[in-house]
Amino acid sequence: MSILKEYKEPKDMLEKLLREGERTWKSEDLQEKSDHFFNFCVTSVSLRDWCIAYLNLDSVEQSKFYKMHSKNEWLNYCASIANLSKHFKLREGRKSSVLSVNSKVSTLVALGADGKIIEGLKKKRVSFDVQNSNSDIKDLMLVLINCLSQWEKIFSDYRIPAPNSDLKIRAFLEEYYPENTE
Repeated sequence: MSILKEYKEPKDMLEKLLREGERTWKSEDLQEKSDHFFNFCVTSVSLRDWCIAYLNLDSVEQSKFYKMHSKNEWLNYCASIANLSKHFKLREGRKSSVLSVNSKVSTLVALGADGKIIEGLKKKRVSFDVQNSNSDIKDLMLVLINCLSQWEKIFSDYRIPAPNSDLKIRAFLEEYYPENTE
């Protein structure tokens, strides 16, 4: 399907989306995180077209797929971010689901198997807040995980072969070390 021979079917693009999500999440440099998040959003929108081509949808079914994609909160955030980043504005008559993407510094904590915070295991990392058209703020992790989950659901609903299901979990696992207390 692609001029890049490594991308043959939607599964390959979903794996790429997972890798972009991992790079976005784990990057500690604002410029790199911005690059990876932009790539994540563009890949998410590209995946829509890959699925349509793979499913060989006629124009009516294709229109339904586009509509389903655009009505999905999380996929629409990525589409808006990708299109506004690529084209600076949307076509006349179209509205963005995203008002802004702002950088921030988050403090990550480690949770034990019981769901409680493990004291002394903290890490600061640059991140983003995505402000939607209702002015609600969505944290970067929430956007990444929900976008990936929506794609997994679409692959399941449309019976599109998907990659190994633990890739998403592994993509967001962190290694934590106790803070230096000196």
